[in-house]
Amino acid sequence: MKKWAIALSAALVLALSGAALAASNVTISGEMGTQFSVSQQLNAGQQPAKYNSLGWLSLGLGTEIANQQVKAVLKLSPWTIGMDDANGDGLPDGTNFAGLTPVTEPNNGQKNDANGQPIMGGLRIDQAYLQTVGSFWMGGPVLTTSIGDVEISKDPLVAALGTQKAVMVEGVPVGPVSADLFYTWPSTTARVMGVAAKANVAGIGLNGTVINNAGKYAWDAGATATVLPGVELKGLVAGDENFQAAPADHWGARLDATVTTLPNVKLTAGVRGQGSKDFKPYYAATDDTRPATDLGFSLGAETQIMGLPVTASYDQSLELHKIVGSLGTTVNVAGLAINGKYTGTYENQALTNELSADTTLNVIPQLPNIKFSGDLQFNTQRVTSYSIGADYTAPNGMDFGLNYANGTASASAGLKMTF
Repeated sequence: MKKWAIALSAALVLALSGAALAASNVTISGEMGTQFSVSQQLNAGQQPAKYNSLGWLSLGLGTEIANQQVKAVLKLSPWTIGMDDANGDGLPDGTNFAGLTPVTEPNNGQKNDANGQPIMGGLRIDQAYLQTVGSFWMGGPVLTTSIGDVEISKDPLVAALGTQKAVMVEGVPVGPVSADLFYTWPSTTARVMGVAAKANVAGIGLNGTVINNAGKYAWDAGATATVLPGVELKGLVAGDENFQAAPADHWGARLDATVTTLPNVKLTAGVRGQGSKDFKPYYAATDDTRPATDLGFSLGAETQIMGLPVTASYDQSLELHKIVGSLGTTVNVAGLAINGKYTGTYENQALTNELSADTTLNVIPQLPNIKFSGDLQFNTQRVTSYSIGADYTAPNGMDFGLNYANGTASASAGLKMTF
């Protein structure tokens, strides 16, 4: 990563310095911020307070030449800037106050290289890439081409690769189809090439993704159509990298319906399934939005009752023996709009509950838009977690926060600038 980042960074500087001579303008964009926090555990004796300060920087460089947009993006790792209570004695150490040091992260946050030398003098480049928007030949289609540390997230089921050293070309027209092509340089973590395509044929939205992962193929195909006025169906079928060897076990599918025929009512329903628990696409997203991960069904509704918005949902996993239900609404109390939600989860013959609420207070003219929030989690035996908090953004752009959670009080203050 270090050699790649240094080499590409040098290429970015050289490319931009030459291009700037003929460019109509050169732009620098990014984000820079810092946040200070202090926390105190109140229910465990005389524990010292904890201090921490975090700074971060993200930079983007661009230049416009003729009618093509050429952009160079350079993202640095976060920094810690002094005020770090590393030894836990309740006092800021001050050991990092004069310098900038990468935040230590699991697996890839080392401060030194293999020879024990500081990486980039204490700073580490996490991502660097070049991107251009334009055609490859006169009169050709306008494409977006990215080279370097490219974010590839084309499909949450089979093509959520994350940031890879790759080349990607987006928007390739093939008749009514628009395709995105990507190729990653071979490494210990990835050796992938693939295509993600979408089209609209006779009012039916079609999409599909195919990746070649070290000689094995994963794929999915989907369609969205309005079958009746106010009734939309969306279907998906997929196969993971072992589908060719054992197709009966390595497939997943989902069918969802949305109905808006009733006034002020939106209904949703879905059913999902898979061949077996062995269906595990290698580049699937890790959150709960994966389209097909188990056998189950879901129901949902959005409406208004006596002028109050109400949402309700029910999800049952037949394979995991898990049921999740939720109910949310917004109520007006003494002129305050309070957003409340209840979520119940039944799993392993146990019921867990969560109550959450938030509102925005504007009764103090000098301190407008203070957001208050609270969360309470409990089961049939005890309260397992709780928190209350307040957040405020001052006219000068600084963010302030107060929080009390599970016996620990904390306060934070930060400032962020986007340019």
